[in-house]
Amino acid sequence: MRVSSRFVPALCLPMLLGTPALADLTPQQAFDSWKSAFTAPNASFTFATQATIGGKIVVKGIALGVKSTKIDLSVKLDEVDFADAGNGTVAITLPKTIPATLTISGVSAPMADVTLRLDQTGQTLTASGTPGAITYIATAETAILTLNAKSPFFALTGTEALTALTSTTSVQTSANGTRSWVSDGTSGSSQVIYTNTMPNRTTKGDYHGANGTTHFQLVLPSAPDKDLGVALQKGLVMAMDVTSGRSTSTSTTTRNGIAQSNATQSGPLTIATKINADGLQASTRATDYIQTMTGVPHLPGPVTIKVPSLSANIVMPLLASPTDSDVAVSFHLAGLTLDDALWARLDPHGDLPHDAISADIDLTGKAHLDQGVSNVPINQKAPVGKIDQLTVNHLDLSGAGLAYTSTGSFAFDVTGPDIAPNLPATSGTYDAKASGANQLLDSLAKMGLVPPRGMQLALLMLAMLTRVGDQPDGLTSHIAIKPDGSIFANGQQIK
Repeated sequence: MRVSSRFVPALCLPMLLGTPALADLTPQQAFDSWKSAFTAPNASFTFATQATIGGKIVVKGIALGVKSTKIDLSVKLDEVDFADAGNGTVAITLPKTIPATLTISGVSAPMADVTLRLDQTGQTLTASGTPGAITYIATAETAILTLNAKSPFFALTGTEALTALTSTTSVQTSANGTRSWVSDGTSGSSQVIYTNTMPNRTTKGDYHGANGTTHFQLVLPSAPDKDLGVALQKGLVMAMDVTSGRSTSTSTTTRNGIAQSNATQSGPLTIATKINADGLQASTRATDYIQTMTGVPHLPGPVTIKVPSLSANIVMPLLASPTDSDVAVSFHLAGLTLDDALWARLDPHGDLPHDAISADIDLTGKAHLDQGVSNVPINQKAPVGKIDQLTVNHLDLSGAGLAYTSTGSFAFDVTGPDIAPNLPATSGTYDAKASGANQLLDSLAKMGLVPPRGMQLALLMLAMLTRVGDQPDGLTSHIAIKPDGSIFANGQQIK
């Protein structure tokens, strides 16, 4: 399950460029839009010469740059031509090869030095406009992105070969100077070949994917700020939705002369992310994932894991605020299965049912941040905010003979004193049902995974928190927490 950088060639330049366009866009206006696109903080645009030759503007020695305390990105374009296409549009010719360098800095020294080279065939780029907007249409028959990255921790080399790339990017600038980019792209096939060398191991891999799409949105305030939190407050928006078709990959990691191989295949994959003043919203979904591992220590022969469906979602605030914001976390895993070779290692005597494993978790609530996430030091241990309300819409688990379902709702009094470190006064209820729990404990004890003392403690907790259900080996539980800190289990006070 890998997300390709397949859209870099067809999308990057169109997404970076654009100013208010006029009807019957001229080559000079198109070039001026390039120059004005790099007026943001930390950005630079320089060129060596500009000349008008045969009705087209020829610009040589273009250097694009973005530099901050953490990154230093430089892109070189030997020559770019802007020609009047005769229908109110401008045909832009890019170099067939575009080199770039990227340095990522650490606290006192570079963390990584990266060189990139983009080689394209059949590449076209057309700019057209109406008052207040400009649209770029880009295509490429093939594109090859070559990467070479070095750091004190690894050395990574690789190429990505792409086919049939297209993108349409619309850029608008409002009266107050706010710019917005909206881009949609597609790609055909993608192949990635890479080698990653680390001090104690080397990994070589090969990935094949097809039929990708992307939707990109960027809203840049007229006076963007280097601080993410300030920029979000001013109206910064970043969003991207990516899909890909079926994919396969192989990789081999060699450590101390011993090789371990992985082969994967996956169905369609989707990833969606958005960052704005409301916070972060991110989700992903994958289907039909199969992984086969060979050479795993202590396992005879290859082992295979299958996951028919996997998805996750998160919603959270990013800015400090005294008012509550929505938070949400969900995780869905359906039908995870292990092959007989892996079960034979985990459960050699067949004490556990080898049924599929599933998990379905959905949590929502309200929270607020005392610090914006962009201002939190990496080594800070204190919490950056508080959860005010939490709802367990469902927390369901099944597998190895266990079936567990639950719901609940809790409120936290963040205005009063904590009843424990970083735990405010809590009130709410939690209801759960389980079947197969006792049998699972017995099986784990037979396997030696639960020691006798641990078994006694588990049985004591079950006796205190649950009661017998209406099904064989069934248990139910109703937990109530009162604002004064008292806790009741099935109507009996336990604290």
